[in-house]
Amino acid sequence: MVGRHGVDRPVQHPSGAKPLRSVLRWSLRECPVCAPTPAHRPREVDPSSIFTPVYFLLTFSGFLTYAATVLLAYFDSERLKRDGVVRPFHWAWSFLSGAVYVIGRSVIVAKVAPGRGLAPIWVLIGVLCLSFVVTTVKMSALMSSMIESIPM
Repeated sequence: MVGRHGVDRPVQHPSGAKPLRSVLRWSLRECPVCAPTPAHRPREVDPSSIFTPVYFLLTFSGFLTYAATVLLAYFDSERLKRDGVVRPFHWAWSFLSGAVYVIGRSVIVAKVAPGRGLAPIWVLIGVLCLSFVVTTVKMSALMSSMIESIPM
């Protein structure tokens, strides 16, 4: 069906149709949260010792997380097409960020199925707020320990 401005309007699902919920969208949202982080923090950093196995493990796991985000966005977009969404948010937006895809997908699903689809945005906001608080606390502790170590 063609809506205003010649743009395809998504087909509204009848009340008995499949819900537009997917495990993929939650997996996609939580990919960056599940990325490994180093458990220890060295006391002194030698510039020549940056290329350790832990460094390469973390770098490689970052690339794997990025690839998993793009792959899950692709599968989620295909699932939405199978569920009857005429023009789902394109999966390639996940190359910018998983958050971009989550926001765009949620907006499209909210238009197709009013009253649904905004939960991933709220989870995204909650995770971002929590990570901001945790980062602030950790950086405050790090800065206070650095200031204490300055000789007077």
